[in-house]
Amino acid sequence: MKNYAIILLGLATIASAAEITGILCSDKATIKRTWATVTDLPSFGRNVFLSVFAAKPEYKNLFVEFRNIPASELASSERLLYHGGRVLSSIDEAIAGIDTPDRAVKTLLALGERHISRGTVRRHFEAFSYAFIDELKQRGVESADLAAWRRGWDNIVNVLEAGLLKRQIDLEVTGLSCVDVANIQESWSKVSGDLKTTGSVVFQRLIKGHPEYQQLFRQFRDVDLDKLGESNSFVAHVFRVVAAFDGIIHELDNNQFIVSTLKKLGEQHIARGTDISHFQNFRVTLLEYLTEKGMNGAQKASWNKAFDSFEKYISMGLNSLERVDPITGLSGLEKNAILGTWGKVRGNLQEVGKATFGKLFTAHPEYQQMFRFFQGMPLANLVESPKFAAHTQRVVSALDQTLLALNRPSDFVYMIKELGLDHINRGTDRSHFENYQVVFIEYLKETLGDSLDEFTVKSFNHVFEVIISFLNEGLRQADIVDPVTHLTGRQKEMIKASWSKARTDLRSLGQELFMRMFKAHPEYQSLFVNKGFADVPLVSLREDERFISHMANVLGGFDTLLQNLDESSYFIYSLRNLGDAHIQRKAGTEHFRSFEAILIPYLQESQGLDAAGVEAWKKFFDVSIGVIAQGLKVATSEEADPVTGLYGKEIAALRQAFAAVTPRNVEIGKRVFAKLFSAHPEYKNLFKKFEQYSVEELPSTDAFHYHISLVMNQFSSIGKVIDDNVSFVYLLKKLGREHIKRGLSRKQFDQFVELYIAEISSELSDTGRNGLEKVLTFATGVIEQGLFQLGQVDSNTLTALEKQSIQDIWSNLRSTGLQDLAVKIFTRLFTAHPEYKLLFTGRFGNVDNINENTPFKAHLHRVLSAFDIVISTLDDNEHLIRQLKDLGLFHTRLGMTRAHFDNFATAFLSVAQDIAPNQLTVLGRESLNKGFKLMHGVIEEGLLQLERINPITGLSAREVAVVKQTWNLVKPDLMGVGMRIFKSLFEAFPAYQAVFPKFSDVPLDKLEDTPAVGKHAISVTTKLDELIQTLDEPANLALLARQLGEDHIVLKVNKPMFKSFGKVLVRLLENDLGQRFSSFASRSWHKAYDVIVEYIEEGLQQSYKQDPVTGITDAEKVLVQESWDLLKPDLLGLGRKIFTKVFTKHPDYQILFTSTGFGDTPLTKLDGNPAFGTHIIKVMRAFDHVIQILGKPKTLMAYLRNVGTDHIARNVERRHFQAFSDALIPVMQHELKAQLRPEAVAAWRKGLDRIIGVIDQGLLGLKEVNPQNAFSAADIQAIQGTWALAKPDLMGKGAMVFKQLFTDHGYQPLFSNLAQYEITGLEGSPELNTHARNVMAQLDTLVGSLQNSIELGQSLAQLGKDHVPRKVNRVHFKDFAEHFIPLMKADLGDEFTPLAESAWKKAFDVMIATIEQGQRARRSVATFLTNPVA
Repeated sequence: MKNYAIILLGLATIASAAEITGILCSDKATIKRTWATVTDLPSFGRNVFLSVFAAKPEYKNLFVEFRNIPASELASSERLLYHGGRVLSSIDEAIAGIDTPDRAVKTLLALGERHISRGTVRRHFEAFSYAFIDELKQRGVESADLAAWRRGWDNIVNVLEAGLLKRQIDLEVTGLSCVDVANIQESWSKVSGDLKTTGSVVFQRLIKGHPEYQQLFRQFRDVDLDKLGESNSFVAHVFRVVAAFDGIIHELDNNQFIVSTLKKLGEQHIARGTDISHFQNFRVTLLEYLTEKGMNGAQKASWNKAFDSFEKYISMGLNSLERVDPITGLSGLEKNAILGTWGKVRGNLQEVGKATFGKLFTAHPEYQQMFRFFQGMPLANLVESPKFAAHTQRVVSALDQTLLALNRPSDFVYMIKELGLDHINRGTDRSHFENYQVVFIEYLKETLGDSLDEFTVKSFNHVFEVIISFLNEGLRQADIVDPVTHLTGRQKEMIKASWSKARTDLRSLGQELFMRMFKAHPEYQSLFVNKGFADVPLVSLREDERFISHMANVLGGFDTLLQNLDESSYFIYSLRNLGDAHIQRKAGTEHFRSFEAILIPYLQESQGLDAAGVEAWKKFFDVSIGVIAQGLKVATSEEADPVTGLYGKEIAALRQAFAAVTPRNVEIGKRVFAKLFSAHPEYKNLFKKFEQYSVEELPSTDAFHYHISLVMNQFSSIGKVIDDNVSFVYLLKKLGREHIKRGLSRKQFDQFVELYIAEISSELSDTGRNGLEKVLTFATGVIEQGLFQLGQVDSNTLTALEKQSIQDIWSNLRSTGLQDLAVKIFTRLFTAHPEYKLLFTGRFGNVDNINENTPFKAHLHRVLSAFDIVISTLDDNEHLIRQLKDLGLFHTRLGMTRAHFDNFATAFLSVAQDIAPNQLTVLGRESLNKGFKLMHGVIEEGLLQLERINPITGLSAREVAVVKQTWNLVKPDLMGVGMRIFKSLFEAFPAYQAVFPKFSDVPLDKLEDTPAVGKHAISVTTKLDELIQTLDEPANLALLARQLGEDHIVLKVNKPMFKSFGKVLVRLLENDLGQRFSSFASRSWHKAYDVIVEYIEEGLQQSYKQDPVTGITDAEKVLVQESWDLLKPDLLGLGRKIFTKVFTKHPDYQILFTSTGFGDTPLTKLDGNPAFGTHIIKVMRAFDHVIQILGKPKTLMAYLRNVGTDHIARNVERRHFQAFSDALIPVMQHELKAQLRPEAVAAWRKGLDRIIGVIDQGLLGLKEVNPQNAFSAADIQAIQGTWALAKPDLMGKGAMVFKQLFTDHGYQPLFSNLAQYEITGLEGSPELNTHARNVMAQLDTLVGSLQNSIELGQSLAQLGKDHVPRKVNRVHFKDFAEHFIPLMKADLGDEFTPLAESAWKKAFDVMIATIEQGQRARRSVATFLTNPVA
């Protein structure tokens, strides 16, 4: 239990910074007490809504009941009164259940869900909460009580939003009511006054009842049982434990803190041999003691309830490391062993790579020949080769990234699958990886010696088995037959490879192939009447441009098909449409067979296509022509579907069977999954929500029912489209892609299928059973293809198939006429939502009968014309996004929300179903739904643009707009406004008049007649006008306001004077504008003026001159960002030029990118290496992010430091970043020419120098210490062995060292909490003991980390940084070491051998050097922050 109190303190800090789940008891009591004073719910609710509508007038449009009631009549509206009462009743119900989290959460979730159809979003609830709290304030609720309400509303809004999003909330709670908390805390208070005695008594009783427990505590395991209470080690330890427990009791109503702390507590005790029975016996002992101290029955019941919860979460922690990760199959203990050991050797990945591959090629010389660059080279020469070093480092870097992802199982699996697919065509098989495993383990044994224990070896073997298993799945794709195309992965690659050579000139290729076809089949030429070359003589045809262009287009479509060979649903869709398009052209399957007969021989002649390639192409054409036949509608019902292999009678039998079982599908699914989990219990843990339940209890839980319902509903949806092979394959592939990162393989799907067939086979005919087995085998094959479509998991973009499907559906719909289509859609929309008509009545009058309202019909035609443009630009992302955002912004003023657009989509789909039912397949509907969802997401950005908060000023666009609008109403009379402001200002603050010498003695009633006042008034209001006009231009606003502040320094004007001016200004606007100056306008003015005054204050203090990180001014930042915006559209091209320039000047820098994939690529071939382009995009996007966050010093500082830290392991230094900078500016000058002004270049140079400086701090700050280089195994053993002997009295030793430091070196003033003591009075002081204990506990952690280079390096660097503000430096740490080592020697005597003394000196030298690195980094950063010019 060492350092338990420190652990708790750290966790408390984390928990307090995080969002707390639930509401604290003290806040609950406040909420209930103040709420009890509200007796008139309807009027309270009405007032809240009136405040909301005053601040956000457009929100009224969300309410059909009173959206048309004028604002002036709302206060007396019975409808609003009724609605307010109804809403407040729901809140009253939630408050009534506030002590029961589950009940309150269910009420709020239901309330959130009820608002989905109303277009409600989070900001609406937030606006209501602000108005609600304002109403409480108006009713006299104190500020302290309002703070409790604000915290409560934050939690309430989070739950309401979860309801809106239909998101489940997992409540991890103690289950304690506030009464329970009070009972526990009251009874605990009787013993918490003397924690030392409480801890001592309870633990002595515990150990006397269970003597074997004493052996769990190294500090006092050898102390006589009767003398435990006299042992300092015992008393100190149990005090720490009980003090930590005291912290838990005080935070008992903070669920998140309690749950996380208890889980962590369980994890901390895994290695100590503790099980849950130890905690249960502690419970019994403590409750007996509390009973003796007066605990009553009700309090005991509350304690038992609390301990039940405590033990539940402690058990979770105790079991966490033993728990086997369901995806990787590794336990937490195994992962820790692997990562701990890997940390010892990963400091030099190149050395690991060279050593392990040297061993591999020695054991298996034939493997060397698999590497093109290594062939024929003697092994002795090879291992010294730079290419060998670069390649092996790249391989081991991949292994490094994979191992470091062990605790991110989804990423772990994805990386390995990617690696497997990458090796498909390299002749690699499972045995190659297994043999590498053997040499890798040998290398670890040789390198680490006795420190590598048997468990760690087993763990590494286990992780390699897992890696190789997933790798093999990727490798197998080469030989697995795609159930759709009937091609193996290898055959697909053959087809693509042979075609890639032929496709270089599609115009010439088209000429050649179709000239051959027309020679072989002259009659085919007549099919091209519409193309204009049906009658052209064959001898002239080759030169006919119409012929050349058409055949190039034909091959262009064929080329697209081959590029999408892995996208099976697109493959089917394109071929079926191709067949459909050729019906009118009287083409048949024989024409396509003729094309096959021409193409394959051509490829044999020109590309040397071998027999295996011919077989692959023939398979391709067999399936392709079968699908084309479906499109041509020449396939008969007796023929099997060329894709699924199902016959018509099988499809009919399956549809009948699915219809019969659909009503029972969820129950069937529950039985199937229950059997699956019984046979394979490990599968249960693949579902995070099922982990906490046993296999036996799981089927009866809500979580199981909910999830299985989702799965089986999806299963039913897929089953309904078995006769539509495009939609069927699309849904199956999508299902596979969705499971890529979940660690599933085909095996799990096959097992599910087997159980499902067994479950329903008795209800099927023989035909149905055969069909089901066939279709489900096909389905799992397609799902497996989806599981390996890496890189295609993005749900935020439309695939080529989805775009094509949308465009085809729209093409069909628009042929009916845009106006007629629009009338049908809006008629359907108004039927479902009659309240939407009110959005248009103001402009178009009565729209009940759309056909009779000509202006409205014309408007609807414009709406669909705009939609037509949107569909036509689906491939032009940038243009499309701009259009959609503008569309959203335009509709903001109409009070529209996303719900209006979502309901338009529903009406659109309904009409599309009526007009084009054959096209609105599942694929069509899914594509349209996804398209609408993505488009509406962008439209919503436009809708929210006025709500968007400027991150610099904190003002929303709406607030800026209302300030400008109201100012423009008084702007025509700037002099008059200024005169009235000054008169009011001097009336309220007479002393201010003295600041203005030109009219300091003018009587107030004479001010308006004084020319100097008028002149100054118009000068001030003109300057104010400039500030107001730049409220949405933060850089200009800052420049103007700061200059204004600077100009007033000599006038002795201060911030309070400017604040007073603002109050007078707003009051004047309220008086002048009356009802036109709403409460929202008033709040906006106050907020905007506060921003202006903050900048003015910076001017008064001259604190704005330079950005603390980059050293550039706001004006320079604008220059930098403007020039960057000109370059940003082509980040890839810009990056290529920069990196090419860097590598030309510094060829040796390229080797740094070996692990990235282009370290050894010749400079002339870099652009052809995909890895180069990928890395450039990544780098340039990161650089773009830096430009975007200029002006946010804290964010920028943290980001740049992380960039530096991330590059430590890549051996990157400051000079490499400097080379990037040196190349960037010349490239910019070349690209922008005159557009890049000299002052912009100067700003770039200044900013880049400082940016590189901060990155360098990241490079310096976390340099790793590698004990493998610093210490021998004997050193580590000597240090840790002597430390174990010294540990029983660490606090005493620490106190002694510090007393000597204070006596010999006078360091006591460095410790503010110890300055009060005389040296002689320090002995036994609680402050010294606490500090000594903390320091020695930290040293204990460092000694325990000696084998882990990563953990040790980071801990020491952080220790150095933490001591910079305390003025502690290398000398102080060295003095500590020089006093500590002799003390150890005196205390341990002969057991502190010369080897131990030498090892401890080495340890302190290494630790102090690393601490100093951390301090250098911290001081450098501090310099940047406090002295921008340094």
